[in-house]
Amino acid sequence: MTEVSAAVPRRVLHVDDNAMSLRLLAQMLERLPGVRVSSLSDPLQAVLLAPSLQPDLILLDIRMEPIDGFEVLARLRASAALLHVPVVAVTAEAAPAQLLRMRQTGFDRVLPFPLDLVQLLDTVAALLGTRRSAAAA
Repeated sequence: MTEVSAAVPRRVLHVDDNAMSLRLLAQMLERLPGVRVSSLSDPLQAVLLAPSLQPDLILLDIRMEPIDGFEVLARLRASAALLHVPVVAVTAEAAPAQLLRMRQTGFDRVLPFPLDLVQLLDTVAALLGTRRSAAAA
């Protein structure tokens, strides 16, 4: 794997209806060089804008209104432009049945709350095909 080049930024789309979660995750991801975060609080807007944003990775909350993360994922996967973009569930939903449902419906990974910074950065770096520096943690 290679380090992210600042000349070729990797785009991460984060969708969560909680403003504090959006800010917190953006601050965490700023530790990865060359990563640009687009944050959206409206899941319907995310479905509409995601193809034009051309994300390399999508981080998606599960419990949102008016549609939940499962429905957002289904709609994103219906777009040819987003079919192969990895999608990570970032959620407080950690019951075994919910985790199984997330994997069965096509989430590539699940990051449970409370977020572990090292796990988050390692997961994002791995899915972006990059290597994070030790200083990022």
